[in-house]
Amino acid sequence: MNKANFGVIGLGVIGHMLSLNMKRNGFRVAGYDLDLGKVQAFGAESAGKHLIICEMLDTPKKRSRS
Repeated sequence: MNKANFGVIGLGVIGHMLSLNMKRNGFRVAGYDLDLGKVQAFGAESAGKHLIICEMLDTPKKRSRS
């Protein structure tokens, strides 16, 4: 499993550029978007870099109240 320092949800213009900026400064970044095309574009730039593609998020578990 790859570990990231930051996670970016939304890989539109701002999220994509923020991810690249973080990567350029030495951080490992995981990126996720609902639009598969944006995820694939992010993946095209991630070859051999500090970018991690997230195609799916785990379903959150229901929290129980104590």
